[in-house]
Amino acid sequence: MESTSSHSIISLEHPSVIKILDIAEEIIENNKILTIENLYKITKKRLKLPRKGLLEIIQYLIRKKIIVDGSKHTKNTILNNIYRKKIYFAIKNSNGLKFSSIRKKVFTKNYGSPGQLIWHLEVLIKFGYIKKINIGKFTVFLPIEIEDDIGKLIFFKKNNLNSKIIEVLNNHESIKKSDIFKFLNEKKEKIYYRINTLLENKIIQMDENQNNELFLPYKIKNNVRIITKKYTFKNDIS
Repeated sequence: MESTSSHSIISLEHPSVIKILDIAEEIIENNKILTIENLYKITKKRLKLPRKGLLEIIQYLIRKKIIVDGSKHTKNTILNNIYRKKIYFAIKNSNGLKFSSIRKKVFTKNYGSPGQLIWHLEVLIKFGYIKKINIGKFTVFLPIEIEDDIGKLIFFKKNNLNSKIIEVLNNHESIKKSDIFKFLNEKKEKIYYRINTLLENKIIQMDENQNNELFLPYKIKNNVRIITKKYTFKNDIS
């Protein structure tokens, strides 16, 4: 009889974890909804594990979003659906996308309704593949591994003019709003609109003690460095 205890290290490679997950997938393959109660009863009967150890493993699988009570999937089977897989990799490869961009990339030729896309996104969220954050009027879907602050900055940098403004500020301690246009080949109205948006979303800040000069907060500057080193992305936002 295999055993596990609170002192053992539980991982996805643990023999008992693998067996319990196999049983969960067997239940689903038999066209049944996976319930935690049923999984506990079957695994307890088959594997003869101590009650405490069995509950620890099941809670571990729930915590890691490998299994979800009341679902017909496990995390291992979620991407078997071709459109769900496309949605996930569209989000992952773009380091985050808003709803309209996902629909444009995945549901081409008018295939698929907004309701279907919402359902697939909710499943991916439920199993810990992606998450969503609100940025102004937009809902942005991020790969689960990208921190919210990084995802927010990436979202704004996907706009070419936003990115240029952030770059100018990143190269200066502070700068007057009226001077930024000197570095950019754009109309003042467009630049000021983007500056105001970045101010509203706290990507840039204004120093009232320094003639209202604009600057990048230290945390944002640090995140710009992280993004520059770690991420590449195409402009997705007009």
